[in-house]
Amino acid sequence: MNCLENATKLQTNVVQLLKDPIIQAATCGWKTEISSDGSGKTEINTNTALCKVGNRSLKLESTAKTGSVCWYQDVSLLKGQTYTVSMFVKVTKMDRASDGAVFLRARYQDKDNVWHYEDSEQLKSTTTDFIHLHKTFTLPADIVKTSVRVYLVAMHTICTVYGDMAQLETGSTVSRCNLVDNGDFHLGTTSGFTKTGSFEDGLTSVGTSNIIPVQSAIVVSAAKSTVYATPSLNGTKVVEVTKGTHLYALCLLYTSPSPRDGLLISYAVFCLKKKKQELNRS
Repeated sequence: MNCLENATKLQTNVVQLLKDPIIQAATCGWKTEISSDGSGKTEINTNTALCKVGNRSLKLESTAKTGSVCWYQDVSLLKGQTYTVSMFVKVTKMDRASDGAVFLRARYQDKDNVWHYEDSEQLKSTTTDFIHLHKTFTLPADIVKTSVRVYLVAMHTICTVYGDMAQLETGSTVSRCNLVDNGDFHLGTTSGFTKTGSFEDGLTSVGTSNIIPVQSAIVVSAAKSTVYATPSLNGTKVVEVTKGTHLYALCLLYTSPSPRDGLLISYAVFCLKKKKQELNRS
C-alpha cells in the first residue's frame, strides 16, 4: 500500500528567507569562513556544468582534514517557529577523516547562550549529481537572540564542493526553490527590486486581514494612469487619472421584465468615478 509521508504547501506562497539563493546577484549575498585549524579557499563558480540552475554556484575547496571551510548567511527569524533549510550540493573530490563530511547547518543561541547546531544528512563521498540536502528545525519560544546562521560546510575533509538553489522557508516541508528573495519584503526594504518610474512610495505595513498572508507590500504610484473597461491594455479606455486622484466604485442594481417570458431579471452595473471630496467622518 502506498502511504503519503509528506506534502508540499499547496495554495501557499513559499517565501524565500535567504538572499541570493541561486547565486546570480551582482553582489553575492553569501559570506565565507575558514576555521583557524582549517585551510582552503572559496569562490563563485562560473562553470555551468557545475551549476544546478543559471551560470553561477558556490564553490569551496578544503585542503586539510582538520577544521572547516564554509559559506554562510545570517538571517533573523521568529521565536517558536519551524523552518526548513535546503540546498543542492555536489561533491567532486573527497578524502576525509573518519568523521569528515559535507552538510548543511543551522546554528542559533538559546536563552542561556548555549549554541545549538542543526545538521542535515551528511555527504561522505563524491556524488555524480547534485544532492538535495535539507534540515528542519524549530527555534525555542523563549529564545533571546533570533539571528540564525545557515551554513554549507565541509568539515574534516579534503574536498571540492558546489552548492546551488538554496532555500530557507517556514514549515517542515521542502518546497520548490523560490528564485525571488525578499519576495514578502521581510527585510524591511525593497532590496532586490528596481523601480523604473519616478514615483515610489516604498513599503506599507498591513495586517493579515488586508493582504493575506504577507505583512508588507510594495506601493507604487504613477504620475498618470489609465483605467480600462476590461483587464487588458487592448480594452476600451474608460478614464485617465492623474496622481493623487481619489476614485470610488459604485454597483447599481437594476430589475426589469424578461422580454421572453415576462419574469423579472436583475443585473448589476459597476461604475468607477472620481471622488470630488472627502467623506464626512462622524
